[in-house]
Amino acid sequence: MILCLGATAAQAFLGPGFRINLSRGQIFETHWAKAWMATFHPSALLRMPDERARAQARIHFEEDLRRAADTLRTLG
Repeated sequence: MILCLGATAAQAFLGPGFRINLSRGQIFETHWAKAWMATFHPSALLRMPDERARAQARIHFEEDLRRAADTLRTLG
């Protein structure tokens, strides 16, 4: 599984049209791997000035990491 942390890493794989806010946490199959996913970069969470937005993004980030772990277990 490939897990891209941040929009820049994700765009390196899927091109400049990739939007982290629209597609983060979704599992894709690519020619690079059976499972590919993007989520927020951890440093982006730390830099968010709005406490509420930061808390919500951290919840999404943790959900994405759990989804990645579940996907890895499924792939064996």
